[in-house]
Amino acid sequence: MGDPKGFLKIRRKVAGYRPVEERINDYSEVELRLPDEERRQQAARCMDCGVPFCHWACPVSNVMPEWQDRLFRGDWERAWAILEDTNPFPEFTGRVCPAPCEASCVLGVNDEPVTIRQNELAVIEKAFELGLVVKRPPKVRNGKKVAIVGGGPSGLSTAY
Repeated sequence: MGDPKGFLKIRRKVAGYRPVEERINDYSEVELRLPDEERRQQAARCMDCGVPFCHWACPVSNVMPEWQDRLFRGDWERAWAILEDTNPFPEFTGRVCPAPCEASCVLGVNDEPVTIRQNELAVIEKAFELGLVVKRPPKVRNGKKVAIVGGGPSGLSTAY
């Protein structure tokens, strides 16, 4: 891991939300984002606990310590590649996931947990900015079709 004592030096920081008076006039993002350097510092709080309970609590089995480390090092491309391996929709989960990973974070026993959901959102947003997210149509079509009922996370994952 990048900074084994990062969790001792850096306090949890979230960007917060836009004022309600402003939000009711548009459909823009509600949650604000930290600058890249501050987001990287938040990733440094991941303490390489040995047994990543965050990973086991995640419904899509994200490997948080690995991509947190890449985020801390500023390697956005590798952070995205690791995240993409387990999560087909980080642009959704980074916004709406209830983050059971944060509730399971070992750091949360004595301190505030790592900002895993916000870090995930930062990785996917940066991946879009850098042009790392690309369409991947199937290599071979077999002519068969499947009907997916519902457009929620389960239906989207099935279609993926």
